[in-house]
Amino acid sequence: MSADIPRHSGVSELAGTPISQTGDPVWELASLFPHQGEWTEEAYLAVACQPGIELADGVLEFLPVPTEFHQILVAYLYDVIRTVVGQRGLVLFSGLRVQVRPGKIREPDVVLMLHENRAKRTNRFWRGADLAIEVVSEDDPQRDYESKRAEYAAAGIREYWIVDPRDESVTLLVLEDGQSSYIEAGRFQGDQLCQSRLLAELSLTPQAIFDRPERLTDEAN
Repeated sequence: MSADIPRHSGVSELAGTPISQTGDPVWELASLFPHQGEWTEEAYLAVACQPGIELADGVLEFLPVPTEFHQILVAYLYDVIRTVVGQRGLVLFSGLRVQVRPGKIREPDVVLMLHENRAKRTNRFWRGADLAIEVVSEDDPQRDYESKRAEYAAAGIREYWIVDPRDESVTLLVLEDGQSSYIEAGRFQGDQLCQSRLLAELSLTPQAIFDRPERLTDEAN
């Protein structure tokens, strides 16, 4: 018996798969899926799993469950951008898979595809987008500030907003024609106006974003 199989589990003689007992993980079910590092796009897309799982070069990355305030921010930003865009494009929110390059699929918190680029849309996932927003989670801010910044630029996503509840800031990143990396158009706080370069009608202050009436006064609860 392999050393990594629990002592109280049996092993299938045919497949070498542990036989799960009461209290074990369901080894037989786990054996139906690829190992970490071996996931393909097709295998990932074929699994009807919950949102919050992204694919990064064969590895499944499990994102933290969003807090209530995180969802309040996402809902507000979605409503604002959908109103601004109107009939010019489709705005969706986390749970939609966006391929940033072959082998890497993310789920931005808010994402926009203008109708002029609708050929990049499929029912299962989008190939890039025009605008993406991430609300920073405390578990790994580097993921939004560095990893996704590089990935979204490489995917040709023209505008990327990083909304950070920790210091109530908004960072606006813009991809100029012919460029492969973002320039920082500004980092905004308080009543400073963050003006979209992609959508002329979209301008927001961090104060308007973060001072939501639905926000709990004691977020620890």
